[in-house]
Amino acid sequence: MRSLTLRRTLALTATSVLLAGLTACGGDDAGTATDEPTTASSSAARDPTESSDAEEQSDAAEPAEGDEVDADQFLADFKAGVEDATTAHMSMTTGAGGMDITAEGQVDYTTDPPSMAIEMTNPMGGDQTMDIRLVDGKFYMNMGQLSQGKFYELSLDDPSSPLGDMSSLTESMDPVRSFEQFASGLDTVTFVGTEDVDGEDLDHYVLTLDTTKVDALKGTGTEVPKTLEYDLWLDSEDRMRQVQIDLGSAASVDMKIFDWDEPVEIEAPAASEIAPMPGG
Repeated sequence: MRSLTLRRTLALTATSVLLAGLTACGGDDAGTATDEPTTASSSAARDPTESSDAEEQSDAAEPAEGDEVDADQFLADFKAGVEDATTAHMSMTTGAGGMDITAEGQVDYTTDPPSMAIEMTNPMGGDQTMDIRLVDGKFYMNMGQLSQGKFYELSLDDPSSPLGDMSSLTESMDPVRSFEQFASGLDTVTFVGTEDVDGEDLDHYVLTLDTTKVDALKGTGTEVPKTLEYDLWLDSEDRMRQVQIDLGSAASVDMKIFDWDEPVEIEAPAASEIAPMPGG
């Protein structure tokens, strides 16, 4: 029974952390699925590093509520808002496997690959909190009683690990790389309006993606519709501040990103805190 609980907890952890990494920099999708992808954009994938006429329209007037905005210009602004980011903090509520998980975390983009530290509730462990860290390409998990208070250490690129190959997570956490993944599937961008979120005025957009063009979603084990819409809120510097994702019965995420460029503390656990994975 303990082994089964451990495997289920690992699966939930993998889903939650992967979604956290993807949404932290805008690489995931959310919202209402439709039967067919939209056709508003070219079927060819965009190159976000390539200049376009839209980039020359940076002084264009603010869109009106309900307007569809130029996707290329939106992507250019979005990239400019995150490409110089150093750190960020986040809070997240995830629904996966019929269970709710809450998490608080921080990300350091100055390391290569980016580092992440998350404290996450364990729905299979009562009131226990899981301590999860991603440092120097290694994944560490302390699951309380399930891991006897120790950290399990996993390599992200090991396909035989209980979490499978999660090497794409490091790319999803990188602002520029995640931006490029995000850009490949974007079809339309609609400006909903400026809204008060926790006392701050944020610009609310609804984005429609063709998920078949987003490589980061392939092979994750999460079923997603071919077309997805999700809600995104940006601050005055075009930095992501909130994202809401709904993958139906598969998963859902409500995340807030805040305190951009503020100090973070992310360290790998000491050797004495690490225990071998059962069956590893």
